[in-house]
Amino acid sequence: MKKITAVILLLAVLAVPVFAEGHASIVAGSDFFWGTHTRITGQTPDPFQEMSFVIGFEGANFFEGSSFGVEYGAGGSMVYADRQGDNPLAISTTFPWDFYFNIGLGYKFVEMGMFTGRVGFGFLGQFSFSDFGAAAYEGVILDFYASVKAMFRVAERVSIDVGVRFATPLYSARFSGNDSQEKISGASVLPALSVTFWY
Repeated sequence: MKKITAVILLLAVLAVPVFAEGHASIVAGSDFFWGTHTRITGQTPDPFQEMSFVIGFEGANFFEGSSFGVEYGAGGSMVYADRQGDNPLAISTTFPWDFYFNIGLGYKFVEMGMFTGRVGFGFLGQFSFSDFGAAAYEGVILDFYASVKAMFRVAERVSIDVGVRFATPLYSARFSGNDSQEKISGASVLPALSVTFWY
């Protein structure tokens, strides 16, 4: 994983001269996940829900003369509520933080005065280090995501944005307890607000 991250960063640095413009954002929102997990191979999948507070950094650079570009981000997510099966919703008392990063392609589908509309898709990696009540998770989840964002400029180089990101797991290796691996499937929705600086 460290080698993959290093290669991605190197390619991003080498590609900077071909970008004409970009923007960087501070983003915050609440991620809602609905799905199933299998704790042991062959076990019947159990339904569960997780709600997380997400805060992070997001950026995008667009190729010169084009509406297409590269988008990326990194940040932390904190599980604040969890539901296992038909059990009541449980509020976290430990507020565990996990780490995420994403990289993908972005497209500005409209630029009209002070308004910009942007869509994107790519891959989202989530690293779990959670201690949620009786459950302690460690591992990684790789998602495919798609997003849409409405960006409203409030100054020449500053905008306030409203967006939503949809994601679904492609691969999961999350462990809970001794040698119990979770296979996760389902979908998440992340409505978010961000403040963006354009350069």
